[in-house]
Amino acid sequence: METDIKELKNKYISELKKLEKVSGTTISIYEKEIVEFIEYLKEEDALKIGALKIDFYIKKMKEIYSEVSVKRKIASLNGFYKYLQKRGDVETNPFFGIKFVVGKTVEQRVEIPFYEFEKIKQSCDETPKGIRDKFFITLLMKNNIKINDIVNIKMKDVIKKNEICSLKKTEIKVIFLEPCEEKLLEEYLANRDLIEEGFEEKLFKGLTRQNFRIRFQNYCKNLGLKEMSPSQIKNTIQKIEVRESLENNSLKLEKIREEYMRIKIGDE
Repeated sequence: METDIKELKNKYISELKKLEKVSGTTISIYEKEIVEFIEYLKEEDALKIGALKIDFYIKKMKEIYSEVSVKRKIASLNGFYKYLQKRGDVETNPFFGIKFVVGKTVEQRVEIPFYEFEKIKQSCDETPKGIRDKFFITLLMKNNIKINDIVNIKMKDVIKKNEICSLKKTEIKVIFLEPCEEKLLEEYLANRDLIEEGFEEKLFKGLTRQNFRIRFQNYCKNLGLKEMSPSQIKNTIQKIEVRESLENNSLKLEKIREEYMRIKIGDE
């Protein structure tokens, strides 16, 4: 994977040179910052890193470099991952929304309250496209489902009213629906044919990743919310999963300790 990310880095640098909007010196700095980050990751897949890895990286850089340098590194990597996201190489840009003010600490994007996602979902109107968007957001809010997976669900993948099953290159992706989600799917399917544009084999007729992002941001704007992207839903869910996993592990250890003490093989 290291070779792959280096090739993508070379393509990105080549694109910057073609645009002729950035000086050669600045491009060289960008390339150096990206290479440094790739070396930091070592054998880890640079296309699958999340917010927690970025937090660790920023903390490490603060120990070595000045605030101005850290700010520049964040900007360089944000541009690179924005390019990768646009190409479809990554689901989310892990550097998106990170704010850095020289003289203050680096702040990771604030975790968005889950109720705001629910508010966006409920704001979808009752038109066929609105019902489609509402069901799409519903799947976005479920665990372990990538945005591209949802976009590419086919009609034949809807096995039962509560089960969507699609075959990927290396795995079978199964999505189980709760009763309220079943009803929403049923409502959407009843209105799907009223959507004129789009590929007939796709469940979400008329939707691409790009045009859904625009529709999602319009919902945010209409609600007076700060601009968000669908990817932020996935980032928030990822953080919640990590936090819950840590909390569950902590509870398990505490229960084990209590049991040891109960049978008197623990510390007095």
